[in-house]
Amino acid sequence: MTESLVQEENLEEQEIREKYGRDFLIHEIALRAGFTIGDARIMFNAFEGIVEDIVAERSELLIGKLFHIYAKKSDPRDNAYSIGEKRHVHSDVRYRLTIKPSITLKKLWKFGKAKTENPLKEEEK
Repeated sequence: MTESLVQEENLEEQEIREKYGRDFLIHEIALRAGFTIGDARIMFNAFEGIVEDIVAERSELLIGKLFHIYAKKSDPRDNAYSIGEKRHVHSDVRYRLTIKPSITLKKLWKFGKAKTENPLKEEEK
């Protein structure tokens, strides 16, 4: 069995190892972009505010290599079963907030970093 196949199997069997939060992201942005933590915090707060505004106005947000946030519509139904009321009731049109990962993120989750890197990068060097 080749090393890449073994790596694939190991990635699929691994549990979630870490939980990263807001402070981690702010520190990483500062480190990778060469900003102070204070500047990165200001930018992150602005980003959060922008996302909140877009969601509040029920618009879509597409962040290319990361995710897509949108409202998913559920059709009205005359015979929907209500678990709380334990009977069939009329259900109006409802919208559910959906966050869908990009293809890039799905590949990263499934295969790890090595499989998702652009092969042209090596040829260009």
